[in-house]
Formats: sequence, C-alpha cells, structure tokens
Amino acid sequence: MLAYLLKSSDLASLVGFVSGDFFKVVPVGDLASLGAQLRRNAGDADGFAAARADLDARLEAGGLSVRLARPSGGDARAGASRETTAGAALDLFFFQVLAGETWLLDFRAASFSAADANSVSWAPKALWWSPSDEFRRGVRELYTGFYGGDDARFVRALAALGLSAAEAPLRAHFGLGDQRAVRFELATFQATFASVFRACRVAGTSIPPEFAVLGLMLLTLYEHLEALGGTFDVRASFERAHVAARRSASRGREALS
Repeated sequence: MLAYLLKSSDLASLVGFVSGDFFKVVPVGDLASLGAQLRRNAGDADGFAAARADLDARLEAGGLSVRLARPSGGDARAGASRETTAGAALDLFFFQVLAGETWLLDFRAASFSAADANSVSWAPKALWWSPSDEFRRGVRELYTGFYGGDDARFVRALAALGLSAAEAPLRAHFGLGDQRAVRFELATFQATFASVFRACRVAGTSIPPEFAVLGLMLLTLYEHLEALGGTFDVRASFERAHVAARRSASRGREALS
C-alpha cells in the first residue's frame, strides 16, 4: 500500500526505497484500510485545513519559528541557508512526533520556501494522518527514550510497537555518537529499514500498519535532507522540539483551566 501511494502521487521517485519485507510483517487487510483512509484524507479539504490550523497553533504556542504556508512553488534553498532549512524540517518532524495529534507527511524540499536567510515556511501537500493514541504514544516514547538517554524507555517503546526483534537495526537507524553531525542518505535508510522488517519477519512478529505512515514521512524527510547535502545537528532539533512540545502542552492546559 505504501508503494501504491508513492506510485500514485508525485512521490513516485521514492518507490524503490520500500522494503519488500514490510509487506510481510504488516497485515494486508490493515494496510488496505490505511491506504483507503489516506486517500480519503487527501480529498478532505476541510480536514486538511483543520489539521494545518491545529499544527500551526501548536507551533506558535511552542515558540518554534517555522510556520505553515500556502503552496507557493518556492524553494527554501533560494533564500535560507542549508542549516536553517534542514533545522526547520527536522524541528517540524520531531515536533509532530512529540506534540502533534495529526501528522502532515510531506517533507520534500519543494514543500519548503524562504523569504530570507532565517525564515522558513512549510506548505505540505494534503498527505496527512491522525495516528492512533497507541501508535503515537509508542513512537513518541521511542524517540524520547533514545534522545533522552533513557534506554529502558527506549526498550519498552520497542516492545509496545512490536519491534523488539529489530532493536539492533533501529539503533543503527538512530545513529551512533551524539547525533550532532548526521548525514541523510536514502540508500542507507532503505538498507536499515529493510533490516528492521527482515528481523521482524524472521522473528514471526507483526508491526502496526501505521508504520507505513511514519515511513512515508521519513522517506520524504530523507529525500529532502539528502538533496541539501552535508551533515546536520539532529540532536539540537530534537531538543528544540522537545522544549517546544512541553511549552505547547503547558499553554494548552492553561487555556483549558
């Protein structure tokens, strides 16, 4: 289904990076339902507008400078530095994982634009998904456990997501060292996640179909950052997003009290 979604859109250049083992560890019926919902979402203009508005409000409450915009056909590389553009994309990815109720999935370079060297806007296409509470919580715990240095939390998140058998390749995906200078390459992403799904297949475990959504978001992010070239401080983006997510949640609670 992920392959179908890629082929049936202008993301077709990414189709070769889908691992065949993925379709052996996710129930086909569940994938079909997920794909049908993504197609309905793409045609739901009101739902997409609401998702954009919600994320923009959370970004503002969290204090992140990047903002959503209407599609302009611009190119962030024409105005902002490589580091600023990459930082904005990574900040958005982590912020959605940590604070978003709905995920916008289009992180391609064409979705970003910049008016100047320090201002980046994001105008994603209508690829969006509202993950289940269980999946959203599992992914959030996975990233928080890893970047927070809480190994027990990371391992519990793996188990909750059905990924215990793939711990080694997932650690390779997150990277060694302090993640201050990470290079993004689609070929590496493909090889790593092929190993993840192969490990799950060999262990006889299944994983949530929503991994297709997370995979699509990561594929577009990797495509963007590979095109920018060089290395990026991923840990700094996680830390900014983590602070912003906590601030957004706090302001949300204040608004309800």
